[in-house]
Amino acid sequence: MTTTTTIDGTFLGKHTKDLTHDFFKKIGVDFSAMHYSPDYDGMDEFVMVDSKTRTNFSTFVAFHADYWERGNRRWNELNEADIRAAKAVGLDPWFDKQSFKVVEICRENNIPFVTIDEKPDNYICKLASIIAGDTFKAGCVYSLLHGFDDDKTVQFASAAYTKFPIGLNPPTLGEVEALIKDRNLLMQKITISNVKSEKFEV
Repeated sequence: MTTTTTIDGTFLGKHTKDLTHDFFKKIGVDFSAMHYSPDYDGMDEFVMVDSKTRTNFSTFVAFHADYWERGNRRWNELNEADIRAAKAVGLDPWFDKQSFKVVEICRENNIPFVTIDEKPDNYICKLASIIAGDTFKAGCVYSLLHGFDDDKTVQFASAAYTKFPIGLNPPTLGEVEALIKDRNLLMQKITISNVKSEKFEV
């Protein structure tokens, strides 16, 4: 979406390295900081979707248990210079001291940050500019980066979910803007329709 994006965090594994490499290279994201660990399978997530439900199966619990129970950290040390250089940050809150340090840097430098949905009393969530799910989070980061007000941020972030699966089909800026325009036209028609129906009520 015409924005310079850098990603860092979890290690790439032998099952995820090539897919991740191909995906981020295709959309122009700088992922050069991501570390490849050949003795690690990688973090997987499988999503089953039908017309009414969505079910996730992932290795997130095993990933974090490997750290908390066995001390095997499979994510990079924090690069403070990258955070200080950012205009907006998307932060997952589960990376122990590194996540808390990101919050400190953002607060010290007035950098807005968006975190993923967590318990409302979570320390990081209390300080975040916005708390959201993955796709909405990405839309919020873009909105904060471009100084959108609250209404436009919600409008833009909700419109970011224009394709499915979003992970493999990220929308272009033009597609998001087109959806917002279509929604606005629809809301105008609904409003006009409501006004007309009110006039004819006896």
